[in-house]
Amino acid sequence: MNSSLDVLLYIHPDQEENAQRVLSALQKVDDIQIHTILSQNGGELDSVDWDAIDLFVLFFSDHFSKDEVLFQVVQRIKKREHLERIFFLPANYQNSENHFPAVLHLLRFQQHHLFFYASQSLIETQINEAVAIARESWEEKQKRVGSQSGKPSEKWLARLWRKTAIRTGVYLLPVFALLIVIFIQLLPQTLTALAAKDSFRELVPAPAMKTLWVEDKFTSIDSSFWAESHKFRGAYFVDTNTDKQYLAVHTDKPVLEDQYQLQSVNSWPIEDLEALQISLKLDPVESSDTTAALAVRIINTKEDQYFVECQVLASQEAGTMQCSIDDKNQKAMLANAIPFSYGDWHVLTMAFVPSRYSFQFFLDGKFYGEVQIPAVVYWRGRNFAVRLGTELQGLSSGQFSAYFDEFELSYQYQRDHEE
Repeated sequence: MNSSLDVLLYIHPDQEENAQRVLSALQKVDDIQIHTILSQNGGELDSVDWDAIDLFVLFFSDHFSKDEVLFQVVQRIKKREHLERIFFLPANYQNSENHFPAVLHLLRFQQHHLFFYASQSLIETQINEAVAIARESWEEKQKRVGSQSGKPSEKWLARLWRKTAIRTGVYLLPVFALLIVIFIQLLPQTLTALAAKDSFRELVPAPAMKTLWVEDKFTSIDSSFWAESHKFRGAYFVDTNTDKQYLAVHTDKPVLEDQYQLQSVNSWPIEDLEALQISLKLDPVESSDTTAALAVRIINTKEDQYFVECQVLASQEAGTMQCSIDDKNQKAMLANAIPFSYGDWHVLTMAFVPSRYSFQFFLDGKFYGEVQIPAVVYWRGRNFAVRLGTELQGLSSGQFSAYFDEFELSYQYQRDHEE
């Protein structure tokens, strides 16, 4: 940036005497360059560096009412909103309803200083005030030049900004940001659609489960960790035992209705959760009239109507696991049904993605999709607990058996590491 104060004077020949008095006074300012344009001389406009002008001084005359060159000057000055402007106007404009001559109306709401002169002559105080304005403008420019000279990075940025490709890229940043938001929002659906094909189920790896909050191998039912609930109707109900180092829920008696649950006594912040992992097994039932299921839930401790669940129904046909997120009045289902063979152990993993407030579902290390929490506001900042359970209804013959083992709950390593 040039450190001198660049002043543009626009005058009519009949104001040369006044202009010369002001010019002589302005030249006392330390470092000043003055460009003079005579009215009606449009050829001088192209010689002016309009971006460099710091102060515009106009000696207005009644002869300017039809001055096309002045109108062009006004059009160019209007684009420089923060430019200092000094207008010397005949005294008859001081008492008029609108101080501004018509040709200057475009500038009336921009920064300006008005001086009114009588009898074609300026008084000394007006000249001194104009010089003071010029000196103040010069001092402000020196500050700007000084601050920029010590910051080469700003000069580099200014040069960079002059490149069209860079400016275009900056202008398009909001578009890129919007595309990224849309991509993040669509990512769960995209991953789930890919996971519909077996060849893509290795695309997303299951969590490593390296940082554990708790683990339970079900060598016994630990009452300090699990709260047990067992409700039934009828003469018979299911039995539970851990004799074989896992939790078995079993009956070979006719059961009218039975509901067995274990819920963790403790709870943990949902934002810190990495994943829940557990081994499951469910045997088929003989009768199609029997309803039998095992389920794993991550529940909101403040309102247990908000939960994440994976459930398997026992039947005589090929088994499937259904996973969903229930938010009181709505349910977001995992689009892909998860194959679940009866009589075999399977490892279920329910992984939380904090950046999207969603859950990813894995069985035996294979990825089957991702579901976003519909009502995030009811989960943010809250704790969760774990609930395991079985349901049985209408068992008239045969038997029912469900098994749980190798329960693990892991937390986000990065969050713990940052703390």
